[in-house]
Amino acid sequence: MLAAIPMWYSINNIGKFNRDTLKETLLLAMPAVLIFIIIRLILPSSNNYDLIEEFFRFSSFRVEALVGSVSSLKYEVLKNQPQWLTALINSYRISLGAFGGLILLFLLKPNSLKNVYNHYHIFIYIVFIQLLIAFDNERLLATAYLPVILFTVIILRYAESDLGVSKLIIRAFVVIYFTVQLIATQSYYHETYYAVFYQNIITILFTGYLLFMKTRNKKLESIKS
Repeated sequence: MLAAIPMWYSINNIGKFNRDTLKETLLLAMPAVLIFIIIRLILPSSNNYDLIEEFFRFSSFRVEALVGSVSSLKYEVLKNQPQWLTALINSYRISLGAFGGLILLFLLKPNSLKNVYNHYHIFIYIVFIQLLIAFDNERLLATAYLPVILFTVIILRYAESDLGVSKLIIRAFVVIYFTVQLIATQSYYHETYYAVFYQNIITILFTGYLLFMKTRNKKLESIKS
């Protein structure tokens, strides 16, 4: 529910920092935040979560993870795994692994995403800042589902209207994308890691097809001109 606070600000603000929108957001959020703090202080906890201590612990862990000094997985993929592969896996988990490869679609038409980005950039930054105070990777970043969905819808509309991609192909991509989650339900590990890996492959193939269509259309236009 606390994620709704920066999301509210993002929806009602475009572009630069807006003091009035921030003030309105804080006033609306104050009752919920106070109740959250009161509940957190009153109810006993099984562990002592020191925010400042955890920030330094996790921020240093993130730096080490990005350079591949530590692995963000419980088990390494290979025995005596090289550092570059560890760094690659860690980076994968906070990018393609968090969103099933959908961010690859953004490369097709970056300029068309400007409006959504102007609305949600602060929210997206806050979502990624969570990585500095908690161990989870994909689960934390999944909070950014709303702008990611909007980005994806814009690209799919662009694929249909500008690239001439059939609605049938677009619908097939969407259906297959979610069907693999049903297939990969043999275990928790399969469901959470393998399903996303399958989705990445599907998205890579679909993005490659859209790039091919984009290149072909440009060539046809240049021939006509």
